[in-house]
Amino acid sequence: MATRTAVIDQIYDDIRNKILKNEYIPGSKLSEKSLSVDYNCSRTPVRKAIKRLE
Repeated sequence: MATRTAVIDQIYDDIRNKILKNEYIPGSKLSEKSLSVDYNCSRTPVRKAIKRLE
């Protein structure tokens, strides 16, 4: 089982890469709820990854 920090790091890296590749439309809002479904995790690691991206 991956540690919480590793999960947050993976989500952070993936979201960051998608932003850099313009897979997310600039200025669009990212939903914690939909991202947590996409990553099959609770909203907390998604929230922490997004906070790092800010």
